[in-house]
Amino acid sequence: MLVLKVFGPEVEHEELRLPDCSERDLVLSCERIAFIDALAVSSDHQGRGIGTVLCDRALEIARDRGCDIICAMASKYVTGVTNAEGVFRRMGMTAGIELKGYWDMLVPGISCRYCEGSCRCSGVFWYLSLRPAISASRRCQRRPLRFRLRSGSRVSCPDTASSRV
Repeated sequence: MLVLKVFGPEVEHEELRLPDCSERDLVLSCERIAFIDALAVSSDHQGRGIGTVLCDRALEIARDRGCDIICAMASKYVTGVTNAEGVFRRMGMTAGIELKGYWDMLVPGISCRYCEGSCRCSGVFWYLSLRPAISASRRCQRRPLRFRLRSGSRVSCPDTASSRV
């Protein structure tokens, strides 16, 4: 199962509830945010690449919808294990801020199979920027020439040596 939400920065606090941090600044700088709200594979079918296929589909949808970032919140249990860490790393996502007591903040008094009683597990924010990062030199190399050069003229591109045409 995959639940992917797409929204703008104006609802970041309702959807992600990130504190004031660099990850929140990154999210707020985006026009469109893709959020993996739920990712689950039946225990009978885990380890077969289904989670990876679902995440690949989430990336495809996020790019098709013009999202600048894709992110998710994973559980880090009191045992120290973070669910979905492997699949998020394979997607190229980066682990960001860890929020202690995140799940209890979302649903006060929620019970947890790892924490006897009220949940004390953390939430770990995972993210991947989908913005193209093209350096000035790459832009120059990809830009088509729209004029003719005379023999012997010099052309240059930032970060590259001049060359004779």
